[in-house]
Amino acid sequence: MQTPLEDLTKSDSLRNSRVLVIGASSFIGMHLVHKLLDCGAIIHATYRTDRPNFPSEVLVEYLDVTDLKAIKLRLSHFCPDYIFNLAAFVNGSRDIEMVLPTMEANFGGNLNLMLAVTEFPVKRLILMGSMDEYEEATDSPSPPSPYAASKMVSSAYAKMFHNLYDLPIVIAKIYMTYGPNQKDGDKLIPYTIASLLNGKVPTFSSGERMVDWIYVSDVVDGLLKIMITPGLEGNTVELGTGKLVSVKDMICSIFKNLNLETPPCFGVHPDRPLEKAVAAKVRSTKKLIDWEPKIGIQEGINRTITWYKEALQVV
Repeated sequence: MQTPLEDLTKSDSLRNSRVLVIGASSFIGMHLVHKLLDCGAIIHATYRTDRPNFPSEVLVEYLDVTDLKAIKLRLSHFCPDYIFNLAAFVNGSRDIEMVLPTMEANFGGNLNLMLAVTEFPVKRLILMGSMDEYEEATDSPSPPSPYAASKMVSSAYAKMFHNLYDLPIVIAKIYMTYGPNQKDGDKLIPYTIASLLNGKVPTFSSGERMVDWIYVSDVVDGLLKIMITPGLEGNTVELGTGKLVSVKDMICSIFKNLNLETPPCFGVHPDRPLEKAVAAKVRSTKKLIDWEPKIGIQEGINRTITWYKEALQVV
């Protein structure tokens, strides 16, 4: 019988589990580490660029996932039960300059982890997929960006490593995540909120793109369910709401929350090519891990704006 997610912090389900969180300084990674701490896990958090500021009980060390030798060293020293890989070069640009960085960091890093786990076994290796990955059987074989292509190749190799070498891999296919403390100021939500709170005028594309938006705490709860649910190896679990909301509606919700009468500036930038509206298969996810998102768009926007007001000291 599965332990209800809300009871994890009060139970011994994760207490003293050894969890390696790679890319812990990332947006989702930081939230995940704090949730794991609440559950009593023993955490080794790694970073490549900005060292995260976690409580003293978290072991924090530098790690470059493109360095296979360094990964093996970390696994031999820490001996994790579970590994989350949130390290990635996240950039949806279509520019050709993105090809090598995304393949080296995203596919190369995941491949190194899979190779290392063949020598240092773990209970489960959880890799992050992307909503821009197309399904081979039903969708266009052409990914919309170098980033999406790197994720598709990683997922294909993950399935191969599971089927050929019996690696306990699960792919968490994450949809458009937003919420407090999203450090990448170029991402739509933090860019919009920070600009408006600082008295600047944000500009947008047409805003017609339909997106499955999911609040970060729901994603973290989903990742924990992926961690503890038995029999998931070889599966892809989709973490989204299953509902599509346009970029335009999301932006207008932010403007309305801030009581702004000036309308947003849509149509200033061109839309990205090959964008596709894809919603998470929530029924499949519910069946696999008995999880569903709890935070709706309005509540999520309210929480996010409140956090940015406090962070930017805006009254």
